[in-house]
Amino acid sequence: MNRIQKASLLLILLCSFSIQAFEKKKLPVLPPEFLYENQPIEPACFYQLVGEERTKEIDLSTHVCQNTTTEFDTKQIPDGLLGYHLVDETPTMSQPYIYYRLIGQKEPKTLPVYYVELQWSGGGTGNFKELILVQKKQNKLKLVETIASGDRCFGGVTHIQYKNEQLKYAQNLTSAEFGRQLGFNENDIEKLGLKDCAVCCIGLLHQQDGKIMSMSLNAFDGEDLNSLAGTCFSQALLPLLSTHQKELTLDNAKELAQKIRKECL
Repeated sequence: MNRIQKASLLLILLCSFSIQAFEKKKLPVLPPEFLYENQPIEPACFYQLVGEERTKEIDLSTHVCQNTTTEFDTKQIPDGLLGYHLVDETPTMSQPYIYYRLIGQKEPKTLPVYYVELQWSGGGTGNFKELILVQKKQNKLKLVETIASGDRCFGGVTHIQYKNEQLKYAQNLTSAEFGRQLGFNENDIEKLGLKDCAVCCIGLLHQQDGKIMSMSLNAFDGEDLNSLAGTCFSQALLPLLSTHQKELTLDNAKELAQKIRKECL
């Protein structure tokens, strides 16, 4: 095999390896306008847009976040999430992480504004899921609005869709927050045995374009089901929980609240 043949074979092998490496990652398809230098924006840059010390705007051409060399978490790529755990020199309870998923470009598409889902932790006990609106214009990444955000059952955002210019999403509900959505005050919530807990999700609050549309339940987690009010409350929910849909329209919610006030408080 002469040198020209060897060089040709090496070139073929290198191209094949590059293609295989790209296919192995199976990165989600992102619009060219949302890329930076033809590559996905580093998740570490989105990390600058979260938390109490968040930055409203960063320049991708100068910010150190774009120099991150950490590989994407391949387990999350099939779900359209790009991200990784972050290296933090400051001791924390857990390792910080950041993932983002592009939901879509807001209409009209003449504007460089995008809906983005974020999943992140700053290294504490919180695991946040939020929906933000960002502007990506040339080298600048700007936080336009935090639409919804929460820590696990405390309003963590899920089921995000953007189709036909309609933005739909849901937020996790605790039993106490479910009570608040029904219009009960904190004294009523305590009497009914409802509670707030980061790992005590009982359902979802469904929203469209920022407007509450319905609620759905998957379980009831009463703090004191032995109390008369607590038992009454759980009994009032049983017919709903036994149905396939388990969904409350706003009118259904008003009727349920009236029933609970009359029978349980």
